[in-house]
Amino acid sequence: MGIVHRFHQAIAVLSACLLATAASVTASAAAPAKPPATCTPGACAGQDPGQTGCTNDQTILDQVQRSGRTLRLMFSNTCQAAWAQLQGGQSTAQSSDTATIQDDRSHSQSSPVLVTGQTIQTKMINSTSVHLQACATLINDPVQLCTAFH
Repeated sequence: MGIVHRFHQAIAVLSACLLATAASVTASAAAPAKPPATCTPGACAGQDPGQTGCTNDQTILDQVQRSGRTLRLMFSNTCQAAWAQLQGGQSTAQSSDTATIQDDRSHSQSSPVLVTGQTIQTKMINSTSVHLQACATLINDPVQLCTAFH
């Protein structure tokens, strides 16, 4: 009886170890590590936030909505850079919505909407010791849509 009892205990311990290993493998497979950003703070201006990996830790500093569009002021702490993101933009053969990121030192980046309904992002501007604002010029809307300065 002692051998059978020890055998059952060994099977229970082995099963618990296998379950713990499987859970660990599943957890690590579900959350692959994001690659590090390819630009460094102060050197990200003019680069694409998605292609540089700066979107990995993106945060929304501000957001405004109008006419079915959402304008966001985005920021990456790792890259110390910001960009504008416009969701639901409009475009026609004659004109298109345009998103712009600007700071209080006259630096800016703009991107037009090329396909109606797409989400666009501007290239980045460095955000060290400046105030930032995202704006959008919307077709068929005379008033520019802007976030507050941050």
